[in-house]
Amino acid sequence: PDFLEQKSMLEEAFADVKHMMKLNPKFHCELSWIENVWGDMKRFTRANCSYSFTALRETLPEAIQYVNSAEGLVRNKRYQRRCFRLLDAYHKGYSLALAEFAAKKYKSHRMIPTEAVLSEIQREFEAVYD
Repeated sequence: PDFLEQKSMLEEAFADVKHMMKLNPKFHCELSWIENVWGDMKRFTRANCSYSFTALRETLPEAIQYVNSAEGLVRNKRYQRRCFRLLDAYHKGYSLALAEFAAKKYKSHRMIPTEAVLSEIQREFEAVYD
């Protein structure tokens, strides 16, 4: 119990200066669609930047426009659907590899099909990866 109530050094430092700090739970980046959007921005910036600080300052607003464009919003929705499918698969108890396989196979759906389809997915997965 004493370890559970012990605050981290960072929490204690914030408390000392009377600031509030909220720690978010740990998560996997594949479950957060914003990580994919961030990756798109980095890809755009790397492709359109001469790797100087001034060029980066000029390219960053363009990268933001790129991810907020009509095509970017379509990609963002795809990222969201993929994350929802993975979350659904994890919730159903699939392993990481099986969840990714099922999310790719059923990418037109918002969620992985019910347990009745699990045996079919498992057989296909084993045929591909075994």
